[in-house]
Amino acid sequence: MWEYRTDTSKNRLYIAVGGSLSESDTPAVIRGVVQAMNLLKPGFSIISDLSNLAANDPHRAVLSETFQEAAQQFGASRVVHVRAYPNSEGPPRSWPCVSYEGSEAHSIQEAERLLGDK
Repeated sequence: MWEYRTDTSKNRLYIAVGGSLSESDTPAVIRGVVQAMNLLKPGFSIISDLSNLAANDPHRAVLSETFQEAAQQFGASRVVHVRAYPNSEGPPRSWPCVSYEGSEAHSIQEAERLLGDK
């Protein structure tokens, strides 16, 4: 399962990936997310929900690294990772190689609050 959507009024990208991805799914996920980033203005925010992605999914590292690079290239300003709790093997606490702020949340709603939504 994977999906992404943009909210141009908030200048935000939502990414959700869950279960296990097949090798053939990974390029489509990457292409879709990169195309979505291209629709947003520099300074956009990202809510990245990989909390339902299998912890041992072999494609997790490729997705994370590719999303990081694309987010930096397209000018993301802030990312909030939704992590399953407690003690999950969720997404990284931050994307250390990028030049924007990263945070963690327990849910999409909490992530939106962290980004200033009411």
